Amino acid sequence: KESEKLKRMVNNILDFSRKESDKLNFQLQKHNLAEIIQDIMLEMNYWLEIHKFEVQLNIEDAIVANVDPEGLKQVLSNLITNAIKYSDTEKKIEIRLYKKTEKAYIEVSDHGIGIPKDKLPHIFEKFYRIPKGNTHDVKGFGIGLYYTKSIIEKHNGTIDLDLNNKLTTFKIEFPNG
Repeated sequence: KESEKLKRMVNNILDFSRKESDKLNFQLQKHNLAEIIQDIMLEMNYWLEIHKFEVQLNIEDAIVANVDPEGLKQVLSNLITNAIKYSDTEKKIEIRLYKKTEKAYIEVSDHGIGIPKDKLPHIFEKFYRIPKGNTHDVKGFGIGLYYTKSIIEKHNGTIDLDLNNKLTTFKIEFPNG
């Protein structure tokens, strides 16, 4: 599991480089999204247990979308890793998979420290990091969400962010799910 995570991190850096040179490509094929989510949850389980996170899965079975499984795993890994890094006392992550009006949706929510509303327009920008506050001890380069959005766009999908106090929800939509 750890070697898979390390491989994904290295691929993340390589794919970031490819994205910068417009050579980021994925092999989109019909895949069961529930299986991909279960796979990444198994890979992330060690970190979730170490940091004592409660994970709530609400996953509908048999939802299929055109995705690249490794690309989608990278997206989910980035979102879950951010939830771990930016959580304070309430360590809870919720992942939902559902279908609505022929579209597939994945939502990843956490009860972390939240994101200031004035920073929302910048959250998916390359190298952007919230400059101060509770995040000053968190290491990173500010490419995770930028890369995450790039992957979703290459899947012909969208990713949005919804804030409700400190409940942060990333909502991914795939067409023709």
